Amino acid sequence: MSKINPEIMAKIDEITSWSNKRTSTYNHFGHQFNMLYDDIESGKFGENAKTSSWYLWVKSVKEANPKPENLETLQEELEALHRE
Repeated sequence: MSKINPEIMAKIDEITSWSNKRTSTYNHFGHQFNMLYDDIESGKFGENAKTSSWYLWVKSVKEANPKPENLETLQEELEALHRE
């Protein structure tokens, strides 16, 4: 049985943590679609689209869990660790 390399696990977490946090914060699709429907129903698309509850909520999740700017580098580092 092979040992788990803690460096590899840390790199995987560094690469995926932003995405996992966003996914868990977004909630289920039904909730998202209900918010979107309510925004459409109340006429918030067009010029006012960026003031809608759905847009602001998704934006806040994205801002709280930013995608790493160096994601490609992190993935290359992970691949290098796998080759060791």
